Order: sequence, then C-alpha cells, then structure tokens
Amino acid sequence: MIKQVSDSDNSYGEYGFLGKRRYYAEFEIGNSRYTKYSPYGYEKLQKLPKEYKKTTAIRNNDVVLIECGETENTDNIEKFIENVDLGIPAFLRITRYLKNGDVIITEVEYTKGKYIYRYDSTRAQKNIGVIKKEYPYIITDGNNVYLSNWANWEYKQKYQGEAGQYLFSKSNGEYAVYAVEEAKNIMEKHSQSDTIYNVKIRDEEYYFSEQKAIEQVLKSEKRKEHINTEVVGIMWHDNGEFLIKVVLEDRKEGYIVLYKLYDDKIVEYK
Repeated sequence: MIKQVSDSDNSYGEYGFLGKRRYYAEFEIGNSRYTKYSPYGYEKLQKLPKEYKKTTAIRNNDVVLIECGETENTDNIEKFIENVDLGIPAFLRITRYLKNGDVIITEVEYTKGKYIYRYDSTRAQKNIGVIKKEYPYIITDGNNVYLSNWANWEYKQKYQGEAGQYLFSKSNGEYAVYAVEEAKNIMEKHSQSDTIYNVKIRDEEYYFSEQKAIEQVLKSEKRKEHINTEVVGIMWHDNGEFLIKVVLEDRKEGYIVLYKLYDDKIVEYK
C-alpha cells in the first residue's frame, strides 16, 4: 500500500529539502484489535467484564493505577498528550484500583478538537453508573491535569472554583511528568484565545464565547443608559444561566445581573 504524504512542516528534514523526506509503513494481514468498532484498539466500555482484573486491564493496554503507587502502561499518557498537541485523534483509558476494592475506569477521547469524557463507577461501592461529558480544553495546575470548560487554570479557579474532570498527575510516573509539561504547553496555546463555555440547554450541547457574552451584556447595560460599565466577574452554570457582576464608572457601585443563554442569544433573566 502506498499513500502520498504532504510534508509541510517548513523544515529541511533528513534528506535536506522540504518534501524530500522518506516515510515507511508496515501492514500486517490478519486479526487486529483496530477495527471499525474499535478504531483506537480498545473494547467498548460497556463490553468490559464486570470483574475487571488488573491483569486484563494491563493486557488491554489501559493505564493501570493502583492505590499505593504501582503503575502500568503509563507511557500511554504521554502518547495521548503528544497526539493531542499534534491535533491527532487520540484515546486514553485509565483504570484505577482502590484499597477498598473499587475499580474506577475513566476514558477520554480527543476528536474534532473536543474531549469526550466517560467515567464508569459500575464496579465501585458508590455506583453512579457511567457519566459522559464533553469539554473543549485540557488544563493543568502544574501538577495535575484536568478537562475543563475554561482555557486556563487561572480562569477556572477565578470563576468556577472546582477544577473540572481530573485525569492524572505527576505522581503517576515519569511519563506522566512529561505529559503534564506538554499539557501546560497546550493550555498556554489555548489561553491566548477566547475562553469558551460549554452549556447544556434542552439536552443540547452549546459552546459559547466569553467575549461574546461580555459584549452582549455590555450592550444590554448600555440600553439602560449605563454607559461606562465594566464586567468584573462571571459565574457560569451548566443550565445556560450565568451571573455577571457589573461595576459602574465610579467603581463604587456594583450589582449582580442574572442572564440566560437561549440557543445563540443572551437575554437578561427576569
């Protein structure tokens, strides 16, 4: 099988000139774990056995984290973050074995610029089923990595407090240490752009720009003849409502206004 590869990284490469590098690939005919139904080589979450043993999880190429410090397949963490940085679809499954016997499985799939997160607690004493969420960003506090609706750690802490969905930390091994550093670079790239909110309205997911929210709120305030106002804080809620603190020109009087997102519009909530 031969496939043309577009070489456009603006470097000279091993053979001296752009577009002149050589690429090789090997293909093996036969049974494969990479199929139409398992494009990343992983069995679907719902098909995993109820008694999910550590040996099975390791064989399935999960990142295995055992409470007390033992780890397996942690190089997959670094591979996942590297692919995300390159914009390549990627998948990561982390299986945690806790002292009390609980088995917690988390998955994150990166595709089309978003992160699909799944949390499976069906093998834990506190069984809340399987939770699925979507996030636009991956962020870090320098030690732990999370999925978030915010482009950077500072905004997440300032406006929403909790960190989002926890994935892994530096304590998970040397590969995780490198992955945290790479996640920091990814976060810094995204933090240069506008912060995006992810909200769910009538069972539909919406991504909404912080800048657009502020602009529309200020226009609304202007119609009230509040000319020189400034937005100094936002508290976003998943149902589409958000509280926004507005300060007038003299910066002595401030008040909270509740707005609500309807599809692609913001209106003051009465």
